[in-house]
Amino acid sequence: MGMSASQMRFCMLTGRKSDIEYQGQQINQQRTTLATQSSVMNEQLLTLAVPTPPSTDDYVRTVYKFNNGGQECMLTGKVVYDSATGTWDVGYARTDSIEKGEKFGQFRFDKNVIPEEKDASGNVTKPAQTQYLTKEGTLMHKVVTDPTADGYDFAQASDVEMIRKDCNKPSEDFYVYNTSSGYRYVAESDLEDKAGTSDGISTYAINQNAQKTESATMKGCQVEYNEKNRITRIIDSEGTEYQMSIETQHDEDAYKDAYNQYEFDKYEYEQKMNEINAKLEVIQAQDKQLELKLSNLDTEQSAVSTEMDAVKKVLDKNVESTFKTFG
Repeated sequence: MGMSASQMRFCMLTGRKSDIEYQGQQINQQRTTLATQSSVMNEQLLTLAVPTPPSTDDYVRTVYKFNNGGQECMLTGKVVYDSATGTWDVGYARTDSIEKGEKFGQFRFDKNVIPEEKDASGNVTKPAQTQYLTKEGTLMHKVVTDPTADGYDFAQASDVEMIRKDCNKPSEDFYVYNTSSGYRYVAESDLEDKAGTSDGISTYAINQNAQKTESATMKGCQVEYNEKNRITRIIDSEGTEYQMSIETQHDEDAYKDAYNQYEFDKYEYEQKMNEINAKLEVIQAQDKQLELKLSNLDTEQSAVSTEMDAVKKVLDKNVESTFKTFG
């Protein structure tokens, strides 16, 4: 190889080496960016709050009970101070058993439909209310008294003879529906006569375990608290004293709400974890590709350096022989 050819080849190799080094710098910059992104993702993983299931020990409530005329009563939590009189209004509830066949109460029905109300912007401020009583065929009646609550389904009672006897309606057929406090019955004639009206319909209890709860308020009371801020005694306006018994009960409703929230938080946590891990996998795959490219560039740079050394030796020999010729 002549001197000019060797010199040209050396220059080409030098340029190629510089290009390889530039590509390597670019790849290292990209890997640095990926490393920063990966660090941010890992930081997010570390800062994710891990949901913990609620403990039943955290969901208890204090229940105050007292005896009033031989009946057990329970404070309802409505203990309100009246600053004008310096006394307390105490709300309580009393639960009584219902005798079989006892008239329990009344339904009131109105077939009218009250339309929804809207503001100037068209937003619904009050939903439509429908209260009606209809007969479906001969065996079913349905009642909706509150648009926000489920209605009652009335089915023809199978134990009519017992109901007739207990309710003193020997010629009546009865329809039955279930409530949280037990079964209630209504006479078919009442359902027929009162449909589409606002008249009351008598209901009866037939379940031996049925109970009814009545709420009341004692006004003008004195309330005594202990060092733990718990009510120990109530004195009503007539001076009658009621000693409080204190029970701790599991608040099942609050616990269920908390557990439902835990399930939702757990779902969100797992979704976030999966999302971050998926992004990290993509970053790792990209970094692996860049690492492979960098390895190939290192191999190519090593080959170019070896060839440059060989060409440089040829140039050195050419220079040496030229100087000897003209020396």
